[in-house]
Amino acid sequence: MKQHLISALCALALGGLGTPALAQSGDVISAEVLPGWRTDRGTHMAAVRLTLAPGWKTYWRAPGEGGIPPQINFSGSRNVTAAVTHFPAPEVFYANGLRSIGYSKQVVLPIEFSVPDQSGAAQLNARMDIGVCEDICMPMSLNISATLPAGGARDAAILDALAARPAVFDSPVTCEVTPINDGLRVSASYAVPPGVSAGAVSVVEPGDPTVWATDTQTQMSGGRITSTVEFVPPRGQPMMLDRSAIRVTVLGGARAFELLGCD
Repeated sequence: MKQHLISALCALALGGLGTPALAQSGDVISAEVLPGWRTDRGTHMAAVRLTLAPGWKTYWRAPGEGGIPPQINFSGSRNVTAAVTHFPAPEVFYANGLRSIGYSKQVVLPIEFSVPDQSGAAQLNARMDIGVCEDICMPMSLNISATLPAGGARDAAILDALAARPAVFDSPVTCEVTPINDGLRVSASYAVPPGVSAGAVSVVEPGDPTVWATDTQTQMSGGRITSTVEFVPPRGQPMMLDRSAIRVTVLGGARAFELLGCD
């Protein structure tokens, strides 16, 4: 969203063992850690629940041209070596002729941590950088400090958020790739997922977080969708496209869908 950006940094200390820990950031956002449980894969599934004031929103992983995707830095943690955020299906917002993608009211973001020592607790000392927007947009940092117990209990709020992720639509995607002055234009074509109606929004992601992407343009015709986007690499670097890493998300209808890779 190409709005005036005000620099603001807000630290939220989130701590706790076994129960959610609440922190407040003025009247804009509150956050709590859901400690979660150890999975059958040996990872630890936890979550951060964000509650936003009326009229405010935060962003999805692919927020639009001017948005701020959430990122987590866990380098200060113990017994944690990696983190993967599982995003529930987002909403699409329009304001002043601009489009952004994210969440309003409340969202639970499940975060799956790799835990080398399965018998011990993990100490999470991390920072989550997010953006929040109303008429203006503000970057915020959430400083998370929580103990993730070796056992833990399955949490209904986390399970609901995991179930709300886009469903995988197993259908071939054909990509036409065209060089442009500063990168590549990609047009992905695929069958319309079930229940998706006219006016759906699609998002094509390159699989490389350093590559900038324009808003995806979506056209639906003859039972197929064509999603067109431009990818631009960091200045001075070549554009390397891994077709297998391309992800297409379709928002519209009863639920969201995603398609992985393209021919």
